[in-house]
Amino acid sequence: MPIGEDAADAQTVPLSADTAGDARDPDDLTLRDWREPPTGEVPRILEELAGVRADELGGPRTGELPIVDADASAERESSRSRRMAAERHAREQLRRAQREADAAPAAAGSSRRSHRHSRSQGGGGPRRSKLQSTLTGLVLGAIVIGAVLLGRIAVLVVVGLALELAVSEAFGVIEHAGVREARFIGLIGVGALVGVGYRFGPGPLAGTIVGVFLLGAAWYLFGPLRRPPFDGLARTMLVVVWVGLFGAFAAVLLRPESFGGRGELALLAALACVVADDTVAFFVGSLIGRHSLVPAISPAKTVEGLVGGTLAAVATGLVLGVLSALGTARGVWLGVVVAVVAPLGDLLESAMKRQHQVKDSGALLPGHGGVLDRIDAMLLVLPASYYLMLVMHLR
Repeated sequence: MPIGEDAADAQTVPLSADTAGDARDPDDLTLRDWREPPTGEVPRILEELAGVRADELGGPRTGELPIVDADASAERESSRSRRMAAERHAREQLRRAQREADAAPAAAGSSRRSHRHSRSQGGGGPRRSKLQSTLTGLVLGAIVIGAVLLGRIAVLVVVGLALELAVSEAFGVIEHAGVREARFIGLIGVGALVGVGYRFGPGPLAGTIVGVFLLGAAWYLFGPLRRPPFDGLARTMLVVVWVGLFGAFAAVLLRPESFGGRGELALLAALACVVADDTVAFFVGSLIGRHSLVPAISPAKTVEGLVGGTLAAVATGLVLGVLSALGTARGVWLGVVVAVVAPLGDLLESAMKRQHQVKDSGALLPGHGGVLDRIDAMLLVLPASYYLMLVMHLR
């Protein structure tokens, strides 16, 4: 049917009240013509659904909805407000604690190493003496030089002992968070990796990792720990690969067959570049460091310290390359690799300690913390140095 004036006026349905506002017979309810302007009245059907009179729901065109139970609604709103206020308070406390923890080491003015001034096991630690750190560094240097003078086997013994102590400290950091891992598997795995690396070279290291994995899987599936095997095995293998596999490349470089007997030279050159990078970064960051490098992980490491350490590593590599059989190009590239990779190793350990809320991996080395704190940068540098010398055909 065409919709015209007469047709539209004739089509009505008895559903709602008209605009008069007074009481009418329910049978006399009609639907207004759609072309007429809205009246703003609340449909009378809401009276029946809500049990509230229409004149109590607000005036025309207010847009208000009926409140069926005002007391219940107010109680829900009050409960929601209290919950949101409690959540805001908890978030603010967490942010305040984080700012205080981050500000403590930053105030000490530092470089990549001065993150060790941050909080430890729920509290901040005292600042370390630079004199104490220097004396410990000199003792470590004397041990390395003495081992070099005694020969390859002595250096291998020092490397193996350092890696065993470092892997034990890494498991200790994890256990601080209440997670007990198969520490003895890590110790066995690291010892096996060092021995295999020195005796057979880098090739069989992959098979050794497979063996450690199978041993760890059997331990977590059938051993007495009684905890989810994938979680424990993942943590164990991470430590074994990080400390054991990467550290085993020191043993690979020490082999008499490595690079025609010059692998030991490459190892010592890489160590010298790491020491130069770390030392200069520390002092530059302490003196002029202003811009934090990675605030979320180690707020005290600075861009200025990174630049100073980079220049020191490249310069050390250049000098060693000129004075030794490495050659100038290899020495410079070794310094560049150290400048890039060493900060990653340092930050990786910082992230682990921050996650588990500890200040140092150990307390064996006064002024430096643990052994892992001292060799964290070197762990990633070792395989990078080996493959750099391999690509550059060191003979």
